[in-house]
Parts: sequence; C-alpha cells; structure tokens
Amino acid sequence: MKAEGRPAGIARSTVICIAEDRVSEEIAVRLCIASSRRSNPECPIIAYLPRASASLQHWIAAQSLVDLRMKPLQTTHGCTVKPSALLAVLEERFDDVWWIDTDVLVRRSLTASYGEVDSRIFFATEEALSGDYEDRGHRARALGLNVVRDFSFTLNSGVMRVSACHQTLLRRWGELLESPEYRAAQFLDRAGRPRHFTSDQCVLTGLLCGDEFGDVPVHVLRRGPDIVQYYGPFGYTLRERLGNIFDGGPTFIHCQDFKPWRTAYTDEADPFRSPFKKSYRKLLSETSTYVIEARRFRADVADDLPWTQASSASGNLLRILGFGNHIMTGLPLAIAGDITRVIRWIKKAAQPRSMRRA
Repeated sequence: MKAEGRPAGIARSTVICIAEDRVSEEIAVRLCIASSRRSNPECPIIAYLPRASASLQHWIAAQSLVDLRMKPLQTTHGCTVKPSALLAVLEERFDDVWWIDTDVLVRRSLTASYGEVDSRIFFATEEALSGDYEDRGHRARALGLNVVRDFSFTLNSGVMRVSACHQTLLRRWGELLESPEYRAAQFLDRAGRPRHFTSDQCVLTGLLCGDEFGDVPVHVLRRGPDIVQYYGPFGYTLRERLGNIFDGGPTFIHCQDFKPWRTAYTDEADPFRSPFKKSYRKLLSETSTYVIEARRFRADVADDLPWTQASSASGNLLRILGFGNHIMTGLPLAIAGDITRVIRWIKKAAQPRSMRRA
C-alpha cells in the first residue's frame, strides 16, 4: 500500500463521521456529538442522519461544526453503512476520518492523543470480553483467505480511523457486507450465524488477518487505556479500572449490549428474565461507566437524562462508594465479574479439546 505523507509542519485535517437511522437512538446521537464537541472543539463532525426528527435537527443547527446530512447513503441497512459513509467522507479530501458509533462517548482530544500516528495506519478497537472475543485467524480462513496475521481477538468497528490509502479495503469490506451470503446470515439467530458473518466487524477482522489486506498496518485501540467496551459484567475489568486511575481514563466509552436509554432494556415487567437477572442487569446499568459519564452532558444535550439516575438502593450505594466517579463506581461488580470470568476460563481449559468451539 503506497501513500504520500503530508509535508512536515503542515497539520492534517481531521473529521469525525457518525451515522444513524434509528429514531430510538437520537439521545445517544446527541451525547456522542456533545462529548465529541467538548473534547474536540476544532474537529468538524459529519452526521448522516436520514431520519432525524425535527427536534434533533433543531438541536444540531445550534451546534458548531456539525454538518447534518439527511440524504440517505447508497447503503443504509444496519452497520453496513460504515464503509459507505467513510468512503463518502474520504472523497471530501480529509486526511483522517474517525468513525464513531453513536453509542460512544469521546473524552479526549483525538489530535492530541493520536495525531502523531501516521495516517497510513488503520485504527480499530479491541472487542469486548463478553462479545465474540476470540479469533485466531478463523474469520480469514472462513472467507477463503490465507491467514498472515492473528490479533488473537476480534476487531471491534465501534471506533475506527481511516485515510485515503484505505479506500480499497473499505470497498472490499462494503462488497462483502452487501453480498447475498452476508445479508442472508443477518436473518438468522445470532447464535446460528457463521462466525465470519456474525457482524460487520467479523468480516473486517477476516480481511485484515487474511493475505488480501494483511499488509495494512493496524493500530488497535486497547481496552482500558484507550476504550471501555462496556458489555455486561466483564465490560470494565479491575485491571482496566486500576490502569485508568493513573492515566486519567480512556479516550472512548462504548455502551455495548443493552442500551439504558431504551425502555425495552430496563422494563421490570420483562417476562423473559428472572427477577434476579432483571435486578442484576438494572444494577449494571445504574453503575455503568457510560451512564455515569453521560450525566456530565445533560445541559449540552438539553435533556435531563432520567435514565442516568439510580433508582435502586444498591445502585445508589455503589455510586456513593465510588464517589460518583466513572472509574470507581461499580468496582465490586467488576471484581465479581473477574472472578466469574476466571472460573469460566478454568472450566473451559478443563474441557476436552474436541468440545471447545473453534
């Protein structure tokens, strides 16, 4: 892959790209934009929001450097919009384009944190522990590619940084996401999908581990120092929290799995969950580092964010013990999650090799 670098002393132009077509996620869109604006006031944001409500349009109009795009992209179904959106923005001649999922909060300056990293290096993130974490080249082999590198984990596409030299990779990624095989897999239950077609990021992982794009340099944003992948009980481990005490916290906080702003995820009348699981999930939500951090932006998003309040006695107690800090709140749950994860690892290691998932 060949690309010309910018002459020394000339600043690179950076833009943030987001896209969302679900009205249910509009408060997350506001929080993503508000956190990005506060931490990166000089960085323009291009927002593809084809179904933005009148209220969201009015709010965005009051924000500086936010360009609302309401014309649908060529590809608009689900996460397959990512390569299309990134390619469209790259055509506007930006040097660095950051893709940020709308359920992500940005806490630090992207230029100050990563501006010195060569723009020819592709950025992606380490997957959450509770997700389909392991890879070991499986997805590249399933795509029919020779494995030339192994990240050992799946790459997460919630935060990425690309430049013009990555257009071929993005086009190939988009082609696979538009393929009949991938689209058919999305109609299957998640557990029944082929692992390389489970989600858009599984396809991306396969491409970057295979011989077709295995020479593309990749910088992985790691759990802890760079990003919190908040996914259930293993979403913010003790090790990650202790590291963040000394480094001031991660650049990104990603609210994976259940979304606290959706009533469907907090409805205590859910008939499919036991009372214990409902209470536990509610406690995880009330002590979520995303929820704690989101409270800082209530004035910015012109919303009281009632779902950021703790209504249970246990949730309030853990917030008090954590001094309302997003790193310390929920620490006992993180320790319990670590113990559970170690027990699961021991049980899996004790299984015959033939019983383990490939």
